[in-house]
Amino acid sequence: MLTIDRPSSLKEWAERSSASFASFQLLPPGMQIGQRYEVVELLGRGGMGAVYRVRDRHLDRDVALKLIRPEIADDTATLERFKREIQLSSVVTHKNVLRIYDLGESDGIKFLTMHLVAGDDLAAIAKREGKLPIPRILRIFRQICEGLRAAHEQGVIHRDLKPENVMVSANDAVYLTDFGLAKSLEQSGMTQTGAILGTPYYMSPEQVKGGEADVRSDIYALGVMLYEMCAGQLPFTGRTPYEVMAARLQKTARPVSELNAEVPSYLRKIIDRCLAVDPKIRYQTIDEILADLDAETFRPTLRYAALGRRWVRPTVIAAVAAVVLAVAGWLLYRSGRGSAPAPHVPGKTE
Repeated sequence: MLTIDRPSSLKEWAERSSASFASFQLLPPGMQIGQRYEVVELLGRGGMGAVYRVRDRHLDRDVALKLIRPEIADDTATLERFKREIQLSSVVTHKNVLRIYDLGESDGIKFLTMHLVAGDDLAAIAKREGKLPIPRILRIFRQICEGLRAAHEQGVIHRDLKPENVMVSANDAVYLTDFGLAKSLEQSGMTQTGAILGTPYYMSPEQVKGGEADVRSDIYALGVMLYEMCAGQLPFTGRTPYEVMAARLQKTARPVSELNAEVPSYLRKIIDRCLAVDPKIRYQTIDEILADLDAETFRPTLRYAALGRRWVRPTVIAAVAAVVLAVAGWLLYRSGRGSAPAPHVPGKTE
């Protein structure tokens, strides 16, 4: 009979996994973590560590427990990130923001405990289902907006909003997670100036350029996720992270209407405005997005209309510029000579 040599404690697990996280031994069901938690099952693994369903024996309930990789937990800056995640989670209390309970330690291994969501993250749903039905898109998107609005109202920017950080329960209740890269508007010095944080596919143009992120950077990421749910694909892709980041500065995303004719006109326009390269043209607040969702229409502000006109083509701009230059030259000539023949306007015949 084949037997699997499994670790009996977190300390033994840490010793085995220190060389290579990819080859670490899974924690077996029933294993004790500290004097409080009992492993039920593995939920998933990511770059920061493995997430388990565990039984909290003190409170007699199941919670999610994220083990932090030993080599990461030893890094002071990374540990501060997780501490901020807890602090920010306590500040942003909303039904659409995942609640984090505590940062614990057992056998020298650090872990987070958090509310357990019986469901998948939005990335897994998109990979499995592709384009989502419009009513479900609206239901999920609205909850993401409401959770993000609650964060923004507390001066918290997510900075790394992406489908992997959006948990969706079996009944489509949505929870925003991982505020580890978030930055409080009321704090300063938490990140190095010019540092690029976030995920290439969902980063805003200003983050790509190493600029300062604000609420409009989260709104850009919202637009990418809304596009992905509607189209079944990302607006910008590339062979390398650099190509992905450069594409959003140099190209325009393929119209979502070409990929899904069922997307209503107002929703297509919401996507376009969220994905504007210039943050001045984007929605300035989540409330503006929710207002358009509620009205099922797109109501551009005067600022958006002035800055974001798409009907003005380069040829028209060139023609107008030629006229302006001709008239200006004639006026200058006339002021110097006293009189002159009328200027010739390009395209005009006598």
